[in-house]
Amino acid sequence: MWRYAPTDGGFDSERRPALPSLDLRDAIDLNIDGSFFVLLKTGKVLKVAGGRVAPFSLDGLDKPLLSPVALTTSADLTSLYVLDQGNKRVVEFDKETGRFLRQFPLGDTPAAHDLWVDTEHNTLFLVTDRQLYGASLPKG
Repeated sequence: MWRYAPTDGGFDSERRPALPSLDLRDAIDLNIDGSFFVLLKTGKVLKVAGGRVAPFSLDGLDKPLLSPVALTTSADLTSLYVLDQGNKRVVEFDKETGRFLRQFPLGDTPAAHDLWVDTEHNTLFLVTDRQLYGASLPKG
């Protein structure tokens, strides 16, 4: 992650590492909502807030993420959603702490590679190689 310092005429052309010690070699997805959320292929989620890695525990999850492929959140959401393809589910975490909230089994849905949550319509969207799936999210 690079940072370009603001100047009077825009931004400096010299980039600087935002977090020099952060290793992103295993990163597979990234989402920004003011904080940075980085999904690693190991099933770990890094939260970067205020220029520092913040605690994000994934506490309460019944089984570890297996082959996660995508994550999503936005400024208007209080949750972070992870597409856990290995366990055929979408997992919802509290965006502040990383605490497990609930999960949504995908059943026999073809392998998805991305997801999005539409809060206005309370709908979860999954993207496969050939289709877009939409499902209503239960209140909770």
